Amino acid sequence: MIQNNPRCCFEVDPCEGKVKGERPCSWGMRYTSVIGFGRAAFLTDPAEKKHRLNCILWQYHVRTCEFSDEDVRNVAVIRGARIHD
Repeated sequence: MIQNNPRCCFEVDPCEGKVKGERPCSWGMRYTSVIGFGRAAFLTDPAEKKHRLNCILWQYHVRTCEFSDEDVRNVAVIRGARIHD
């Protein structure tokens, strides 16, 4: 699908907590919403795939991870780019 049409969109809505009301139907939720539009492409260069995978893992790890050639072949890494209008 991405090869045929690279245009994409994502949305993230983290919940920040509930807002209590006096009646059940007056309750609500506090949240932040982010919507992004862009283009997506599969990465094919193994070195770039390893770098991008480490960028993701650095959010959860302090160190760089080593990936085998087989691991890199068997995982799809998708790069996004902002659409400039």
